[in-house]
Order: sequence, then structure tokens, then C-alpha cells
Amino acid sequence: MKGKASSYGAVSVLNAVPMGKGSCIGINLASDVEIELNNVNTDFIVLSNGEEINDVKLINQIISDVFQIYKIDNMGVKISINSDIPIGKGLKSSSSISNAIILATLEALKKKMDDLSVIKLGVQSSLKSGVSITGAFDDACACFYGGLIVTDNYSKTIIKKTSFENLQVIIHVPDETIYSKSVDKIKLEQYSNLSNEVFNLILKEKYFEAMTLNGFIISTSLNLSSKTALSAINVGALSAGISGTGPATAALCYKDNVDDIYSEWDKLPGKIIKSTVNNNKCGVITY
Repeated sequence: MKGKASSYGAVSVLNAVPMGKGSCIGINLASDVEIELNNVNTDFIVLSNGEEINDVKLINQIISDVFQIYKIDNMGVKISINSDIPIGKGLKSSSSISNAIILATLEALKKKMDDLSVIKLGVQSSLKSGVSITGAFDDACACFYGGLIVTDNYSKTIIKKTSFENLQVIIHVPDETIYSKSVDKIKLEQYSNLSNEVFNLILKEKYFEAMTLNGFIISTSLNLSSKTALSAINVGALSAGISGTGPATAALCYKDNVDDIYSEWDKLPGKIIKSTVNNNKCGVITY
């Protein structure tokens, strides 16, 4: 039994940790997942870009949770992941992979689940496995639906879901890695009042200002530099800021400004990724 699915990445407009509300914009980086299930053995194998990986706590939890729903025991699992999304950089790799694994597993089992149930299952698996502080409901929704998403992560409800302007996304990815589970939640919660101001900007559809202010809040609370974001804004970015809990900085811009931002960031250590806003929903890939 086989299934294949794909889910996208996203960048932050409002980090959900400080006050429970979150917002993200989908981007055209993707995680493709293929799963094979068999009754012959009970091996559990995960390949990431062709190499076997051992840190499979989240993936194991997802499969376990899906199997529990459908009362499946003693089944072998082989999962192959090919992703454009760097891990541990704030670009929603875990949420993207979670969505794709659940969709691919359901396809292999010939089962159906509505969109929000898929998303919430991945969120619960993330919480159970300790990968995420809040379960990252906003991240999962943005990766699943694309476009702009605004959510209440405490109640797991979508406040707003809409397509977003078809802009360029340029991302500076430092060499260091920051996993969400290692971040001091209390430090972020101290900035809840400022995060609420970001939320109010989003409600007024001032998305660029919101994304930039959120980036400054996260940079300040986690002692990360804002210089990368400022340098992009100085050469024409519409907005820029730390995505997730970092360390990646994402900028939104028009096509004419991409080269100027790239030139600024090319002076820095790390790598640069060029992408675009994604407004498409993720889904199953047919063979």
C-alpha cells in the first residue's frame, strides 16, 4: 500500500507563542512524502532526501496516532521525505512534513479525513512528541492552505484565511539551527502586549507592518540580530523579519527588488533562498 503527498512551507507574520494568536504566509517551498505500508514485517524506516535518519520522534508519533484512529497494528512503514525546506530555521518544516505524512498515510490506507482534522492531528502529534511549544496550529494551516492565515492557537480556530498578493519571498538562512522546543517560552510571553499590537495591525490588513514589527519582537526577546531584516527594508523590501523563532529572516518584495536584497545578504554567512508566495492548497500526489 502506497501513498504520496506534498505540503508547503510558510513564513511568520505573527509568532503565536507570546499571546496565542498566530499568522503566517505560505511560500513555494515544499515537502514531498511517499509512504509504503506492508503486513510482512514491522520495520520503521524514514529516509530524508535519500538518507536514513534516526530522529523520528515526531514522525513515529504521527504514524502511531493515525494507526490508533483506524485500529491498525503490526504494520511495516517506510517513509521517504524530499524537502526544499531547511530544518530548524523557522520556515515551518515540521508542520509541512506533518501535513504531508498524514495525507500520504491516509492515501495508502484508502481513508478520508477532512482538512481541519488532518491539521489538528498533526498539531496534537507535535505537542505529544514535544517538537512544538504551542502545536503550531497557525504554521500547519498556512502550510496546508497557502495564502495568509490568522489563527487562535489556543482554541485551534481559523480567524482569517485568504489569498495573498503574489510577491517574491527572499530568505536568509544562517548556518545555526534553532529548534522551537528549545526556546524559552517565558521570554516570548513577556512581549504579549506588543504581539497584541501586531495582531491589531493584521486585523487592519497592515500585513507588512505586522510582519516587520513581529520580527523585531522576536529578535529582541531571543537576542537575535535585526540587522538582516533592516538591510532588506533599506533596499526596498516591503517587510522583513525573523520567521518563527529563527534564525532565518524572510523578506517580502516585488520582483524588481530581489537582486538588491540578494546583494545585501550575499555579504553575510549562510545561504539565500529565493521563492514566492504560495496560495495553493497542499494535497495528495497521484502516481
